Amino acid sequence: MDWMFLGCGLLSDLYSDVTLGSPAASTCDTSYDRKKRDVLTYIMATCHSLRVVDGELLGDPLDVKMFQFTGWSYQEGGSHGPEQPGSKFETIMPSIAKPPAISENLRRGNFTVMPQDFEDLLNQYTHKGYRVIACAARYEQKLSWMKVQKMTRGDAESDLEFIGFIIFENKLKPTSTETIAELNQAGIRTVMCTGDNILTAISVARECGMVSKSEQCFIPHIVEG
Repeated sequence: MDWMFLGCGLLSDLYSDVTLGSPAASTCDTSYDRKKRDVLTYIMATCHSLRVVDGELLGDPLDVKMFQFTGWSYQEGGSHGPEQPGSKFETIMPSIAKPPAISENLRRGNFTVMPQDFEDLLNQYTHKGYRVIACAARYEQKLSWMKVQKMTRGDAESDLEFIGFIIFENKLKPTSTETIAELNQAGIRTVMCTGDNILTAISVARECGMVSKSEQCFIPHIVEG
């Protein structure tokens, strides 16, 4: 898994290291770049739906790989019994993600809302079959844990600032291409159902033989009216 963050108004080069506070290979101010890299690491460590069951980290395989990539540890939260005898209210404890080492305090940076090369790089990596996740953040310093729990998803995901891309390579299983070829020879139609970017889906379809490399693909666009 690789990732890239926003730098100098453009998306910077790919990185395969999430060490907090590590030097940035950018011509921009290094302290500014470190803040952005820290933010992206925090996003990977906290924006997921993972659970710990019997000491094992469980959840969406993409979430698991993303979290393991950070090197952080995860402590499961949940509901606990009432602290006061006779109370009918339970105490809700948050799940906690801990970094391997203490990093410098995160401070708000002047992030560009959308880099100039956003679409170009997105198309470049999806055409190659990579799965691309865009990351964004918002800074709320005055919210308590209880207030955060009451926020709606719409409120939490509004007025976000773009941070960077996380790029995954999900390789085909060794038997996939052969199996699809056998199904095609038997006259059995194969269909792909995916939530990935359509360009990623087309690239994977060509790789496994669902669509020939010379076959044209048309992408529909909905036009109002």
